[in-house]
Amino acid sequence: VVNAASASGTSIAPTVTTAPISVMATATVAAGQRVLVTAHAALGSAAVGGGTQLNIYIGYRLVGGTLITVGGGMFGLTVPQNQRHVYGASAVVFSLPAGTYEFGLVGNSAAPAGWNNNEWSYVSVLVLN
Repeated sequence: VVNAASASGTSIAPTVTTAPISVMATATVAAGQRVLVTAHAALGSAAVGGGTQLNIYIGYRLVGGTLITVGGGMFGLTVPQNQRHVYGASAVVFSLPAGTYEFGLVGNSAAPAGWNNNEWSYVSVLVLN
């Protein structure tokens, strides 16, 4: 392990566009290094009908840059009314140019109003040669 970072904080309700739903951990990466990202967020609903249509991915961006998703993602996740579930993903990110990046759990929902009972999120990042 060359570098490591972690972050914890309040989960962020999904929107219709893909955006962070966890806190983002910041790490500096040299050209050619790989990054192992593991992220979890507790998301739930107090709404009648619960939370629906949640899509999640691991995501990253250069600080101040455009968000990029990793892998195929997980789609159509749901939670019943008055429940909260922990959603998570892991990925290895590689072939990054040198820079300082933010990593975390990102997602979207076509019905974001249902995701209104959210709790904490955690992100761990290991930078490897």
